[in-house]
Amino acid sequence: PQNYPVNFFSPRSHGLFFPKSTRKANIDGAYFGTTSPHLFLMTHPDIIPAKPSQNYIPRVYGFKINQSSVYYRNHEEGPQGETRQKRNKGIRSSQNTRSK
Repeated sequence: PQNYPVNFFSPRSHGLFFPKSTRKANIDGAYFGTTSPHLFLMTHPDIIPAKPSQNYIPRVYGFKINQSSVYYRNHEEGPQGETRQKRNKGIRSSQNTRSK
């Protein structure tokens, strides 16, 4: 059987964290099931954080990441939250390659 430890999800930062204590790290994650965090937040809606008023703009050493970088190619949204269109990566259709 596959044995995976429990990971903690933060609804505020949308991050996944691994427990520091070995006691907590050895708890089998299958014990809780996949619906456990959803049921917890449905039971305690007061701890769900509000949506941020500003979009997060990733920076490296204070400089904004360029829109043409690998970071944005691997994400659906651009730096201001707009959805990017998938580009044709140099693939030509058969109609464009035919000679007249």
